[in-house]
Amino acid sequence: MRIQSYLLFLSLLLIACNESAPTDPPAENTNEDPIEKEVYVPDTSKDPPCLTKDASLPGNWIDYKEEQQLVAILAGDQTDDPDFGTGHRTLAVYQTEPCALVHELVLPKPTAPDIDYRLAQPTYNSTSKIVGIYNDQNIFCFDLETMQLLPPLAPSYKKDRIIEDAQSGQIKHLEVWENFMIGYAQDLGCFAFDLSDPTATKPILPYAEIIGKEGEFHSIFVLPSNEENKVQVIHPSYKEGSLEVNPLFKTPQEVAIDKTRDERIFFFQEIDKHELRAYYLSSGSEIPVPPHVAALPPDEIQSRIKKMAKAKEE
Repeated sequence: MRIQSYLLFLSLLLIACNESAPTDPPAENTNEDPIEKEVYVPDTSKDPPCLTKDASLPGNWIDYKEEQQLVAILAGDQTDDPDFGTGHRTLAVYQTEPCALVHELVLPKPTAPDIDYRLAQPTYNSTSKIVGIYNDQNIFCFDLETMQLLPPLAPSYKKDRIIEDAQSGQIKHLEVWENFMIGYAQDLGCFAFDLSDPTATKPILPYAEIIGKEGEFHSIFVLPSNEENKVQVIHPSYKEGSLEVNPLFKTPQEVAIDKTRDERIFFFQEIDKHELRAYYLSSGSEIPVPPHVAALPPDEIQSRIKKMAKAKEE
């Protein structure tokens, strides 16, 4: 009874602190989509609609076929730089059937003029009308509904970061994931933004974070869901030029969740299930907690899980 009461308290505390999450619900709920849906991948084997060949960099366009809209980053005379040549920083929005330019703007001159602006791909996205844009250390959002460029964004991190060289902090990947934008900055790790209110976009700090043996950051984010009292938990990782979101659940869940003080591990229980589970940040692995441990007082559970985590890492 003590652990059940404790977990219920943690669940209520988590909800009160707005530590919630997004993704996808049962089929009858249309607010969120299943996480298994196909990832958006532009077809770079052919030219995008409405654009001439080589007007944009490969894959630097998004074709919203259902809305009959095309968004692209283009180059032009007004974006030429005398030292670095043609720069791709003109954001263009087209109606595709029939082709017509409906909006165009020149993005602010970047801090690194030799690095072109890129579009964040809308991974798993079906609801958000926000387009992510990045260049070096610059991040912007463009609202397709209002056709407005929103104020610049800056990643936030839970722990202090050390700038190692000129490349540290360079945005290497950015993607829109429903009401969230998730990215990776060189040497600094992953970051996230809440896009649910485009007029008040805000960063989301990790719920737990550790530094790995090679100095890399492992971060857990608890994301609010459209479904009341439910969350999605992600452990994003960047490998070989690709970012993996790594959600713990296929759909948002109501959970009781906690972590040990050193944040190497946290344990959680889905409210409608009886199995207590532990998640290790360093390895990204998850194991069930034995019933005889789950029945112990909360402090003892944490102590036992720490020992289990240490044994697993050795």
